[in-house]
Amino acid sequence: MTSGFSLYDILGVPESATAEQIKDAYRASVLKYHPDVNKAPNAQRLTEMLNSAYEVLSDPAKRQQYDAQIRSGTATASEPGEPDHEMWDMLTCDGCGTIHPHLRFANFFRVWSIVFYTRMIGIGGVLCPDCRSRRATTSALFSAILGPWGLPWGIIYTLRALIAAARGGEFPRLENAQLLRHQALAFLQRNYLSESLTNFQNSLKFEKNDQVSSIVKESTYSQVPVLPNTGWLRGQTIGLASFFIPVVLIFALSAWAGAGGSSSANSTTASETSSASTSNTAAPAETAPPFQKKCLHATKTDDPKMVHAACVQTRTYLADRSVNASEQSDKDDYAVLGAMAEYAEAVSAQKLGLEHEAEKEGNEAIAVFATMKDSAADPDAKKAALRDYNCYKLNACGK
Repeated sequence: MTSGFSLYDILGVPESATAEQIKDAYRASVLKYHPDVNKAPNAQRLTEMLNSAYEVLSDPAKRQQYDAQIRSGTATASEPGEPDHEMWDMLTCDGCGTIHPHLRFANFFRVWSIVFYTRMIGIGGVLCPDCRSRRATTSALFSAILGPWGLPWGIIYTLRALIAAARGGEFPRLENAQLLRHQALAFLQRNYLSESLTNFQNSLKFEKNDQVSSIVKESTYSQVPVLPNTGWLRGQTIGLASFFIPVVLIFALSAWAGAGGSSSANSTTASETSSASTSNTAAPAETAPPFQKKCLHATKTDDPKMVHAACVQTRTYLADRSVNASEQSDKDDYAVLGAMAEYAEAVSAQKLGLEHEAEKEGNEAIAVFATMKDSAADPDAKKAALRDYNCYKLNACGK
């Protein structure tokens, strides 16, 4: 299967890009991934990859030699001195640090202004759906309350901030295409085919790419289901509702300014009560529990789409933790937990009508339980594997 991406793909530019376009793409990517501004654990590694790609493509002689290698089919995206099969790093959410199959580079804005002074700052980044929802909520409430009070830009910038929140963020086209292609390849190298196909297909919505179009048509993906979309975010609802906050505040201030004496005091009280009610209604929900809990402690009433997405995220996260674990007992714990997440994913997939995926994931989970119940070095992991094997394979839950 064709899975190697070129140095052009690392920078997110076509092979026909000019030297200036390559330079601009490199600068934009470094500003986003450099460890000084991005605290993700793989930021240093990604910056090194960008530097390596730019070193070749910015030098006319090296670029000409590399283009000849592309035409001959011998070019790779590996760094100098490193094996071609090296795993690509998984990008993580800038907000919570987790791996998620629906990461997006999304921009949000906070606006505040008074009279003739207006300030707007961006609070975007590479975000998972939960963090995008929270950013939408905080940016919408902040900007709706403090943004519209400056002339002439206060209202204009506030509208942009609220529209971005209502859309779930502004999504730069090239940055997201590059992000999704990177994630798709990283998932593919780890054999997470549903996640890989989903990211490849979503990247085509931002930028057409002949290589990606060819990859998604290959037989490897012929029976692979695409993950369900995240759907409408709670923060988008709050973003829409926030359009009414300036109206409520203006009406309240007008009522307060137009009243006098005791009626003014009563009007102020009513205004404060109205504002407090609006704030309570539009305030964001408390921080959701970790995605592992959403998956491993799901109930029958939980939305299967939500459970499915949480389980995909959980087993991806646990697989990466297992790879990096130094103790065998830790590896065993992560393996058993990952199998539990995979079986929960299978149950949610069956509820969603994804029969092929449900059968495949369920069988893989039971196979892990069967292995770990006999070979796990950690006693707790062995006990948990035996319990789940008896439950799911032998239909003897609780024994």
